[in-house]
Amino acid sequence: MIVLDASALLDVLLENDRAPGVSEHLSDESIPLVAPDHMLVETTRSLRRFALANLISEENADRQALNALGLGVRTYPCRDLLPRAWTMKSSITIDDALYVALAESVEGARLLTTDRRLANAASGRVEVIAL
Repeated sequence: MIVLDASALLDVLLENDRAPGVSEHLSDESIPLVAPDHMLVETTRSLRRFALANLISEENADRQALNALGLGVRTYPCRDLLPRAWTMKSSITIDDALYVALAESVEGARLLTTDRRLANAASGRVEVIAL
């Protein structure tokens, strides 16, 4: 199982230089993708920010927001993950700690991220695929 964070998903949606590496890990449909439910909020918030800054077109942002919803990522409620995430507050942002908490709670889960700070903070807690 792969816990997908918003940074990795955004790289795929925006087709940047990290997208091929992330896509390689997402290509095996037999490996379920999971995320805390706030991942979709983080992703669409970033798409909006990029569109408002004219870094991507509004049409592309609209399309990619819908693509994010159609990926079939199983989401877990933040409410269930927050107690564990809160215990990490001194070393990881709460948003990022939710990914770590989910990876900890699912047997054999690996955290896929392109966020270097998250990868460093999660190392030693969970298995991390850092690209």
